[in-house]
Amino acid sequence: MIPLRFRRQVLILFGRLPARLRRAIVRAASPTFLVGAACIVEHEGRLLAVRHSYMRHWGLTGGGMNRGEVPEATAVREVAEEAGLAVEPIGSPVLVVDAPRKRIDLVLRCRLAPGASPADAHPRSAEITEVRWVPIEELPDLRWARAAEAALRQGGFVTRRPG
Repeated sequence: MIPLRFRRQVLILFGRLPARLRRAIVRAASPTFLVGAACIVEHEGRLLAVRHSYMRHWGLTGGGMNRGEVPEATAVREVAEEAGLAVEPIGSPVLVVDAPRKRIDLVLRCRLAPGASPADAHPRSAEITEVRWVPIEELPDLRWARAAEAALRQGGFVTRRPG
C-alpha cells in the first residue's frame, strides 16, 4: 500500500499542473465506455425484435450514439436504419450499465410515428437478418441477447418464465 504522505505529495504536484494537462491525464487513466441507445418499439401489445447477423439470439434495434447526438435521436435513427420504421420516443430513457463489457445503453420506449405501419418493418441493413413483432406474453419464449434482455427487464418486461 502506498503511504498516505506520498499520495498527498503526488496529489499536490498533480494540482499544480495546468488544467488541460490534468484533464488529459484523468481522461487517459479513466475507463472508456461505449455509449449507445436501444429502442423498445411497442405497438398494440407487441414489441419489435430483430436478429442481428452477428448474434445468435434476438435483440432490439439500437446502436452507438454519434458525437453530439442525444439518445432520442440515436434511437429514432437506429430504428429507421435497421428496421425501416419511423418511431417517436415516449418517456425518459432508462440507463443500463454493463461494467464488465464497458458498455452503457440508454433504453428508450418508442411507438410508431403517425402514418407508420407495423407492416413497414423489414431488415434495412446488412446488420439485420430478420424482424419480428412479438406479443408481450411471448417474450419469455425467445432467446434474447444479453444486452436486449437487460434492457427489456429494465423496461419492466418479463423475459424468462418462472421456475
